[in-house]
Amino acid sequence: RLAPDNFRRFLHPPRPRAEENVSVCKLNRGRARLFSDRSEPDRNYEAGDLIPGSVFWKDGAYVVASEVCYVSILHRGVVARALEEFPADRDVYLPLLDPETRSQIASSSVNRKSRREKFAKILRERSIFARTSQEFLNEITVHGAIRVFMPGDKIIEQGTDGTSMFLLWVGTTSVVTEHLDEAGRHSTRTLTNMGSLTHGSVFGELVMLGVQPRRTASVVACSVCCTWEVQQHQILSILDRHPIERQNFLKLVEEFLGKLAAPRLINHPLFSGFHQQFRTLIGVNCEHRLYFPGETIVQEGSTGNSLYILNLGIAGVLMQKQPVMKAQGGAHFGFPSIFFTNQRAGEYKQPTEVTAETMCQVLVVSRTSYLDAISTYPDMREVARRIEDDERARLHRQRDGFARMAHRRRKLRCIIDALRGPTGPGETPQTLALVNASFQAWRGMATKAVEARNLEERRRTLNAERVEAWLTRRRSLLELVKPKAEMKILIDENLQRRGPLKLAKRIPPASPSLHLHGESYYSTADDSVSPYMSPCPLWSRAPAHSARGSRPLPPIGDPFAG
Repeated sequence: RLAPDNFRRFLHPPRPRAEENVSVCKLNRGRARLFSDRSEPDRNYEAGDLIPGSVFWKDGAYVVASEVCYVSILHRGVVARALEEFPADRDVYLPLLDPETRSQIASSSVNRKSRREKFAKILRERSIFARTSQEFLNEITVHGAIRVFMPGDKIIEQGTDGTSMFLLWVGTTSVVTEHLDEAGRHSTRTLTNMGSLTHGSVFGELVMLGVQPRRTASVVACSVCCTWEVQQHQILSILDRHPIERQNFLKLVEEFLGKLAAPRLINHPLFSGFHQQFRTLIGVNCEHRLYFPGETIVQEGSTGNSLYILNLGIAGVLMQKQPVMKAQGGAHFGFPSIFFTNQRAGEYKQPTEVTAETMCQVLVVSRTSYLDAISTYPDMREVARRIEDDERARLHRQRDGFARMAHRRRKLRCIIDALRGPTGPGETPQTLALVNASFQAWRGMATKAVEARNLEERRRTLNAERVEAWLTRRRSLLELVKPKAEMKILIDENLQRRGPLKLAKRIPPASPSLHLHGESYYSTADDSVSPYMSPCPLWSRAPAHSARGSRPLPPIGDPFAG
């Protein structure tokens, strides 16, 4: 079957109409037939025919290749991108794609200035933009971009990270939540229709501002949709120029994120050893802070008396100006500065610098609140000592690892900068040649070191294989001489005591000797069955010693003698 576009099968009702599929399939070579509910073909397609996308979305209709076919497909995504790039053609072509949205398109096909005013009016109706100035909204509308989505396209997807918000000004969408149930090898996806969005709806603003960590639902286009998208970095740059709106947004975001702070701290692994009352007391007294991208959370080398726990967002960790780690929700910094076992905890210097890369919410636990919690619950002192000892050892290992990584990256950066060529007045071609020669020498030494390590590893592996082979042969030979040794023990026992003779166990037929290697591998003078033969220098057979004669039994006296 030919199925260049079957998105409609996986959509939640109401499904888009078949006429809304704008994909086009061109049959370059071969023949195909169109079938519907009837058994007879409805139409035959020859080479050069165009098959509209609506054919593939009709219920009960399908196209079957009669022979090997070569097709070219104009996908819906290409059409959507063309409508985004050419606004003049968009106003002409959209009514043809979806006649029901003709009135929305006509109302939107006005000059750009009036369209921005309508966008600003819609934004002001949202609570998050209700207290902003008109200049702020006007600047937002300038940075918006038009996005076009075809029926069945996901504008936003549940569970994904988002950095933009959308304003729907043409078309309708469906809001659905997805739940995946896995039972053994089978999985079932359940879609729940939460409602629909129409002209003038705004969605995605909470994730864009960092209020929510991920998309909580999927928004699927039910018709041809035109949206107005604003990226997070654009909003943040505008907020830098409007300090009043920046403070208002901080307060609003903190109100949304306040309910997420206590669970994070109560369930944090760092405090898992404390009981519920202790963790609740710490969570109630902690401070909430919000950092925009680019702001410094912790300064390297600074002192303080606070523990920083990253609740939401992503932050970069640097040591000596070299990136060493990406921190996400749950990471913590500065715990030694609140140790109650260290009277000089306030003098602890931060070994790393932490900078927010996205909108970050940070929970700050002061040393005062931590000590108050310990004094309130003195039975937690031993737990605190144990946790602090473990954390001190972990931080020591982490600091050493970060230091090695920063040193290595700094050296590599110096080499890269030197190989780029002279960048200053003091650098000459002779200096560059010296740097190149030094780098080549270092590279040669590094290559030789790698080869030496590989050779040593191969030698170690070979020795381990030889030892294992020798042990295996030794065990097999011991099994061969075991019946002979048991027989000797049995004979000696029968000769040394009175009573009925013990019978030897039935000896199974001897199996052929197991040779894992050739005779040349085992350096022996002759083919010996000794279990102590090993891969070592030549063995020589020791001269045979005469065995000690067996002791005869004492004579038995005649019971009938006088």
